Amino acid sequence: MDPRLEELKKQRALIAQHLNWLDQEIQIRESSPSVVHEVSAEAVNSPVPRSPAVPPTDGSNRAELEQVEVSLPHPSHGITERQRLGCIVIAIALGAGSILVFWVLPHLLYD
Repeated sequence: MDPRLEELKKQRALIAQHLNWLDQEIQIRESSPSVVHEVSAEAVNSPVPRSPAVPPTDGSNRAELEQVEVSLPHPSHGITERQRLGCIVIAIALGAGSILVFWVLPHLLYD
């Protein structure tokens, strides 16, 4: 199968999943608008049913949607050790540059 066609089908399935989630959120807000809903970690990580928001006109379209594997990447929170080390190196370089510009150069030029 054409890779572009596969990607388009995956995108369509993701949009359908997002529309289902939006419908659920709208129903929750319409049923009790003054209540703040707390969401547990299990509810966030549980998959939303993969059914299209608008029913397909024929059965073949729905079968294609259910065949597509939908997976959203989980964003990683925090920074990696390599990023942390990079920040430390940049901070040390900036500190050394500041010392060079504001202390060493004036003493070399005006002494």
